[in-house]
Amino acid sequence: TNKQTGILFDWVKGKYHANIQTVVPTHWHVDCAGGLEEAHRRGADSIALKKTIQFMAQANVPRARKGFDDKIDLTVGGRSIELSYIGGGHTVDNIVAWVPDGKVLFAGCLLKGLDFESIGNTADADMNSYPETLNKMRQKYAQAIVIVPGHGKSGGLELMDHTANLLKKHIEHRG
Repeated sequence: TNKQTGILFDWVKGKYHANIQTVVPTHWHVDCAGGLEEAHRRGADSIALKKTIQFMAQANVPRARKGFDDKIDLTVGGRSIELSYIGGGHTVDNIVAWVPDGKVLFAGCLLKGLDFESIGNTADADMNSYPETLNKMRQKYAQAIVIVPGHGKSGGLELMDHTANLLKKHIEHRG
């Protein structure tokens, strides 16, 4: 929400004496893209997959200001960050953010923490592509040390296996 975004901005300012300059929604759902209005009000820029911006427009919610197609490389605080669309999964527009020098993967809602026992919201999921997207992610980011899921606690490569198992159970259950 805008209120939660304001709290986050204030916390970063107070704890790290820094200003958030860019926000990257990894897909269009409100749990990821909510609060863009407050981020923009506070002077932050925003960047998202062009497909995400289209979904935001259709949902009549604040949109990211800049868009990219499949991949974009950014430099933030001297660090390289790669934003990539690997394929459909939790949504048809979900992306990941990779910080290669720290081997950190921000996987968004494509992955679930180990404390989750369900794949979660599949209303906008690309169930046909999801298993292959997880396989591609596993291959591309096999060297990841820290993986930050959209929901749940951070972990390692086990989050990919856990999510794949949750997805398999979900697919088997719905027949």
